[in-house]
Amino acid sequence: MGFDVNKKFTRWLEKLEKDGLIAFEGEQITPLSQRNKVGD
Repeated sequence: MGFDVNKKFTRWLEKLEKDGLIAFEGEQITPLSQRNKVGD
């Protein structure tokens, strides 16, 4: 099974960053805490 998920993975990462769930620092990806979000 040879699926090319490269494009979809990049879009998924961009969405997570836009939603404030992760942050990029160079090649490092850091998950962000959602505990202090307003509305929880």
